[in-house]
Amino acid sequence: MVPLPGNGQDAFASLPRALRTWAGEGPGEKPEEQQEVPASVQRFLADENAMQTARNSPALGSVDPGSFDAIFLPGGHGPMWDAANDETLARILGSMFNQSKVVAAVCHGSAGLVKAKVQDGRPVVDGRRVSAFTNSEEEAVGLTRVVPFLLEDRLKELGGRFERGPDWPPFAVQDGNLITGQNPQSSDLVAQHVLTALRTGG
Repeated sequence: MVPLPGNGQDAFASLPRALRTWAGEGPGEKPEEQQEVPASVQRFLADENAMQTARNSPALGSVDPGSFDAIFLPGGHGPMWDAANDETLARILGSMFNQSKVVAAVCHGSAGLVKAKVQDGRPVVDGRRVSAFTNSEEEAVGLTRVVPFLLEDRLKELGGRFERGPDWPPFAVQDGNLITGQNPQSSDLVAQHVLTALRTGG
């Protein structure tokens, strides 16, 4: 789920198309992690247009990445298993990054970046400021022995210049067209950075 800024029910409809299309494994409702739901997500869940789009998401391989200005990878622990190993997603991310389009992720969504490469074959995150769910936050939720790898460590291994704030408060960084946030609380902040980047062209 992508928490959207704004208070009106029409907030979803006013967003650029890049933020109004979901793609994943195919149609059908996606499982949601059970946790406290912030106000922005409550607004999203109450927006029937947004929910209808989410329920009818196309398969990732069926969309044309060239028709989008941005891609936003939401979090939850699921991406540590699926997005981190999705070659189609890696290809799309690399292609969009090479075209200087906005590539954004929050929390464990940054796992989708680990296989993505730029044109010369280097990881997308190599030499870039990047953030994601931290080792200490993973430890705090008791899942360091459950996840297949620690995301902070993996991003550093790939050459990412990992940045973080304290555990749990919102924190996000932007390095060119790459925008990443640390934890679930950073979702709004990352979305705001994406909207600003789309409006200003970078």
